[in-house]
Amino acid sequence: MRRFLMVAMAAVAAATLAACSHSSLQQSMLPAQPNAPFASTLPDLGPMTPEALMVMQSRRYRACETAPTGYAACYAILSDASISGDASGGCNDRPGCYLPSDLQAAYGITSAAQSKGKGVTVAVVDAYGYGGGYSGLAKDLATYRTLGQLPACGQGCLTVVNQNGGSSLPKPGKGNYSGWQGEIALDIDMVSAICPNCNILLVEADNSKTSNLEAGVATAMKMANVVSNSWGGAEYAATETLWDSHPGKVIVASAGDDGAGVLSGYGGTPEAQPCGFTGVVCVGGTSLNAPFGNYKGEKVWEDFHLVYASAVYNLGATGSGCSAIVAKPSWQNDKGCKKRSATDVSADADPVTGVAIACIPCSKKNHGLIGGVGGTSAAAPMIAAMYALAGNAGSLKSAPQTIWTSGKSSFHDITQGFNDGKFLSPPFPSGDNATGLFCKKAISYICKARTGYDGPTGWGSPKGLGAF
Repeated sequence: MRRFLMVAMAAVAAATLAACSHSSLQQSMLPAQPNAPFASTLPDLGPMTPEALMVMQSRRYRACETAPTGYAACYAILSDASISGDASGGCNDRPGCYLPSDLQAAYGITSAAQSKGKGVTVAVVDAYGYGGGYSGLAKDLATYRTLGQLPACGQGCLTVVNQNGGSSLPKPGKGNYSGWQGEIALDIDMVSAICPNCNILLVEADNSKTSNLEAGVATAMKMANVVSNSWGGAEYAATETLWDSHPGKVIVASAGDDGAGVLSGYGGTPEAQPCGFTGVVCVGGTSLNAPFGNYKGEKVWEDFHLVYASAVYNLGATGSGCSAIVAKPSWQNDKGCKKRSATDVSADADPVTGVAIACIPCSKKNHGLIGGVGGTSAAAPMIAAMYALAGNAGSLKSAPQTIWTSGKSSFHDITQGFNDGKFLSPPFPSGDNATGLFCKKAISYICKARTGYDGPTGWGSPKGLGAF
């Protein structure tokens, strides 16, 4: 279920399709596998336009399969759509193709991105190696930075180590695990997009076993103050203090791409641990409308009810939930979840309003950028890089607590959308919604955006660096 072979489709109301950076929140639809129970109850959104076909002829798919117990999956949603090597002529005429300047302007950090971050390292932890090893990764990063009009990644900018900090790197994953290469490319490109002057440390775990990824996180924390994780699995009880708050360290993680958590006791539990641990900044996903960086608004990212030709398709939705395990932190003031609430903050994750990356292993025909990339895997490294830009990581006692106490003025308050099938119209019978959770009244905000805090988007998306 985790890998969807995508047939590119769209339902577009406008007569012409706008540029990548002109993405409208309802401009296009990217269906995945049909989910039959929905088909008879949701209205058809209409036929594809020729413009949509021309732009969206690509397959979208989740990079990683569902992870078995004791393993983790990555949360990248990729495309095999190769676009021109000329960023101005090849990327900006396609939706779902935000470039660094678009993201920086949308979140109010353009000036900081140009002047701050020098000497600061952002670590990203992933599984397996990359095609071509360090050289292959460095080449793809150079392509992204050139086409994204970022400064070159110079000496010391990119460092790659194994889970123990050594130089012997693991080989790329095979079969269902080959998608981790796309995850790696997405992570380092999003750090570059938000903090071009930062150094990047990539820690490659031997495989996607949770214990190996946790070893990688421990290594990353020794070598950097900011650590990003775009992976996760079913909620589990931590056996050590790795995921507690560590003064002077910031750990960020993705909320997952499967909507609100599964029904369990009082409410839904997040399916994207480590995102829900006390010491982790849990990052949700939005659909961003920011033509050429001109912020027009955001809504909850949810693509699990897209309809085309009387069939319903599921690409994903940002994660959220009430923990069944992690105690309620004293600094969380929402009244519904009895234990830890997820998420804390959010950023663009919708592939329809997504980003471009460079990744030769993701598309053998590609020699430039790949558009339409998303998932909460895109949002987490963006937020991590913003911590690096702010330069305050070393002085923070608890990064998640800072998010909750920083004040509403630091965020775009996102009040539209939901990530639970309960809120579709007409409602579906129990068990037929894409996420498996119907939020009870007391925790409806965990599934549906509202003014102030809510589960899908946390306190909102960044408006400058005041939250960090």
